[in-house]
Amino acid sequence: MPDFPVLDRHAYFDNQSRSFGVRNFLGESIPLRKRMWKPGTILDQGSEGRCVIFGWGGELGASPHRYDITDEWCNQHWPLVVAQDRAMGNDYPDGASVLAGAKTMQMLGNVKSYYWGFGLDDVLQNLCRRGPVVLGINWYADMYSTQSNGLVTIGGERVGGHCILATGVWPKHPIYGTDVVAWVNSWGPTYGINGRGFIPTTDLGRLLKEDGEACIPADAPVKKPRKEEYNGD
Repeated sequence: MPDFPVLDRHAYFDNQSRSFGVRNFLGESIPLRKRMWKPGTILDQGSEGRCVIFGWGGELGASPHRYDITDEWCNQHWPLVVAQDRAMGNDYPDGASVLAGAKTMQMLGNVKSYYWGFGLDDVLQNLCRRGPVVLGINWYADMYSTQSNGLVTIGGERVGGHCILATGVWPKHPIYGTDVVAWVNSWGPTYGINGRGFIPTTDLGRLLKEDGEACIPADAPVKKPRKEEYNGD
């Protein structure tokens, strides 16, 4: 992982997204239970500011999609994400929006559609019941690395925006002593524990309220996943 990974997620919200909430699929909330979706290859964006395509690449590589996604695939398709932002009037000098990444995935045929989570409960319910979630959040200095046990803490100054993939929820985690969300970064295996970190749900809720967003592919109906798609009940 570079000493200072490039942070390149730009917060851009389309009012039309309000009509496409994930609650159209989820319905009423259910009690949370442990659900840890299997990630694909741990990606590494290196020094390039391309976290949006790498976040979406992580989504495609993880269960239940399980595409064979590589760093090369992400870099190859990065110009398409930039083009999507420009088509929406966003001529960023670097980086991209999560929405541009979603539009690119749909254009490539990797996802049929995508929906949005509007708050922490939407994210947790989707993780518990349907699959991983692409997050766009503010990033703080202390989040560049995790604690030795993989726990993420918010601290220091705000240093930019980042796109990262949430891959699971674990209520009352036995090590951390609180409810946590697991996520997979795109900074290679040296981040956290083999590329993964765990953030308390209360902290994730804070980040979502701070110009955060959660985008969710909606290819499959809500159903009980196959056992091989996740770790734990």
